[in-house]
Amino acid sequence: MTSPEDDDQRSLLAMIIDPPNAIAGLCALMAALHAALAFAPARLVGQVWRLFELSPRPVLMALERGDVASAARAFLGYMFFHVNAAHLLINLAAILALGAVVYREMEARAAARKSDAAAAFIAFFMISGMAAGAAFVLARPDAYQPMIGASGGAAGLAGACAWLFVTRTGEGGGLAGDALNFVILVLTSAVLIIASIYLDTSPLSHKLFGSASAWQAHVGGYVFGVFAYPLFERLAGAAAR
Repeated sequence: MTSPEDDDQRSLLAMIIDPPNAIAGLCALMAALHAALAFAPARLVGQVWRLFELSPRPVLMALERGDVASAARAFLGYMFFHVNAAHLLINLAAILALGAVVYREMEARAAARKSDAAAAFIAFFMISGMAAGAAFVLARPDAYQPMIGASGGAAGLAGACAWLFVTRTGEGGGLAGDALNFVILVLTSAVLIIASIYLDTSPLSHKLFGSASAWQAHVGGYVFGVFAYPLFERLAGAAAR
């Protein structure tokens, strides 16, 4: 793990292999929780999952009776648990690769040696995951099927990367350039969302995870990432001034 101060001079590959503390900390926590539960009794694992899993109808019922703490625990906690090793490794790989791009851009916008990119990155990831959870709940308000996993937050990172790719390499400047970038971003997002839904509901998902993936959460996290990333990038830089 490295401190943020060193990252502005490192390549993306170096940041993936030796990630900044903010990214490494998130990944280490998820890996540690998964490892701990792997050696825990099945009954305890079930109790932990029921405590933190995000299930639409129970969460909405908790909100209806004013139990905000239970709903908040589910919206925040579900991101840190995974159904199996494949689920964990895929999400960790996405966080490391996509997170390196996002973190580097956040830090590049902050004043030299005074960046608050770590706080902005963690906030962006967590809120992306919460937005993904909200999309899952709103899409299936009467369902009791739970969801766990960090892919909603990773989808937010993917949305940020799509925004960065289009705006930083596209025809910026002027109304025509901005309009072209918008069209490219919409088309790129449509392709990525359709591909995600196909993979999430494909036999491959069932084989890897034992069920279809929550495509609603992935779409929600991605859309949030596309629209909200610029705000978090500005916050990362503003904190340093």
